[in-house]
Amino acid sequence: MGYKTLIKEHLNTVAIEPVVPLISQTKLAILASIVAIIFVTLAIIVSYSKKQFVYKLTVYTILSIIGSLFLAMATIFTSNSFGVYI
Repeated sequence: MGYKTLIKEHLNTVAIEPVVPLISQTKLAILASIVAIIFVTLAIIVSYSKKQFVYKLTVYTILSIIGSLFLAMATIFTSNSFGVYI
């Protein structure tokens, strides 16, 4: 593949636009972190409740999964927003 072919292919490609603008990713990272902390805290509270084991396990698992998803989103938004400037 020659240089001219490479330039031609580069100029013909479609630009990829971000789904979430970079400006709002810091705010979304903070919000997702707060929501993740809330869900993980609720999961810990449920684990210390006096309910039946199966009920506690089910609710704890659901809350933990939701908290983990929000924590993953917070990690992605944080790395995108701060990784651009470093």
